[in-house]
Amino acid sequence: MKWYLKVLHQYFDFSGRARRTEFWMFTIINFLFACAAMFIEFGILIYLKTDFLNVFTTAYLLVTYIPSLAVTERRLQDIGKRGW
Repeated sequence: MKWYLKVLHQYFDFSGRARRTEFWMFTIINFLFACAAMFIEFGILIYLKTDFLNVFTTAYLLVTYIPSLAVTERRLQDIGKRGW
């Protein structure tokens, strides 16, 4: 969890390097949180029997989009490649 929070604290930090552990822990935890949000929305959809837009998942993915780009950029710099 500390790797996930570390990436979120470096929200707009595209410089520097990201180790393999930092990148993959963020990616795995991010995927699990997105899956959990989808399951919650699916449960609400079944319970309310209505069309429900993916509000939780969309909001979560929008919030974590820039940190995801930043950690990917830092990881590419760590392995010697340019991210852009």
